Amino acid sequence: MARTLAATGFAHVGQHRSKPVQLWRQGDARVLLNAAAPAAAAGAAIGAFAVETADPGRAASAPPRCSPPSCRAAAAPPRPT
Repeated sequence: MARTLAATGFAHVGQHRSKPVQLWRQGDARVLLNAAAPAAAAGAAIGAFAVETADPGRAASAPPRCSPPSCRAAAAPPRPT
């Protein structure tokens, strides 16, 4: 994942003091890369997503512009066959 972030213009700009968590940045975009997360053993996964806004109340009340899958469905691991 670190190679992919670097290849897409992100720079490694920080390391957590005691955990295997790296901070990557590209302009105002920031990514936390957690090598201890369960998904790290299986490949890559997005564990959380956040955005910053000057008006959180307005952003929270705005209707969504897309239809993402439910968090429960997205977080469920695949069942063995």
